[in-house]
Amino acid sequence: MNKRTSNQFRAFLAAPLKGVAGLTLRQLMVHAITLAFLLLTFSLMLNFINQVIQSSALEARKAQLAEEADRIARENRHLQEAVAYALSDAYVERAAREQLGWAREGEIVLLPRFPSVEPESKPAPEAIPLPVRPTEPNWQRWWEALQPKQTERT
Repeated sequence: MNKRTSNQFRAFLAAPLKGVAGLTLRQLMVHAITLAFLLLTFSLMLNFINQVIQSSALEARKAQLAEEADRIARENRHLQEAVAYALSDAYVERAAREQLGWAREGEIVLLPRFPSVEPESKPAPEAIPLPVRPTEPNWQRWWEALQPKQTERT
């Protein structure tokens, strides 16, 4: 580029444009670049805030899942202990004693006897007769109940 062309270009950039509030092209470019940087900064801030919110939500979920995993591990240990006890000789002996009433040789089993309680004999209550079902329809009974018959006056 020769010197003359570069001077003309600089003069073009410095010359005010008509109809744009008297700003030069250089000032407009500076404003446009500033606006672009502001939009970029605002976009990056929003993205950062969104990442922080997502990170805290993921941390909360991670803590919740860790707590649930601990609970499940405790339950699993408890169930494994219950299965081990159910397979042991102690459980078999206990079940035989409690459910089947068995005893070891030489042991004396005491079974309590409860007195039998016989219910007192009460006379049967008298039967209450059921009401007789009317033969006229329900609407007619309501009509008669709400509109009593008028007697003629003479």
